[in-house]
Amino acid sequence: MKRFNKNLLRIFYISFFTLLLTACSGLSDGVVQRFEGIPDEISRQSAYVTSKKAIFDNLKSHKEWQFFKPYLEKEHWIDSFSEANKALDLAKKLYKSEIIPKMDRDDPEE
Repeated sequence: MKRFNKNLLRIFYISFFTLLLTACSGLSDGVVQRFEGIPDEISRQSAYVTSKKAIFDNLKSHKEWQFFKPYLEKEHWIDSFSEANKALDLAKKLYKSEIIPKMDRDDPEE
């Protein structure tokens, strides 16, 4: 989950600094490339969460499940998956509502 949060924060930092750069002379090629990579990163993170959820679900059928059950309930492991999916949905929404319009408006000649 920490890796996921770092990647999500990276997306938001890129968005913030884009606002500053857009006012100067348009977006640099590096920023545009990073923006274009955001959907792939969201997809990778979604696949990561899905794979970890599948591993978690498979754990229920093992005899070690009883050992992990108190930790599961105390630390709300199941909630972590839904929170990760909510964060991914938010990232998709922000990409569509904030990043894509900035890329569409990017014209250094203006």
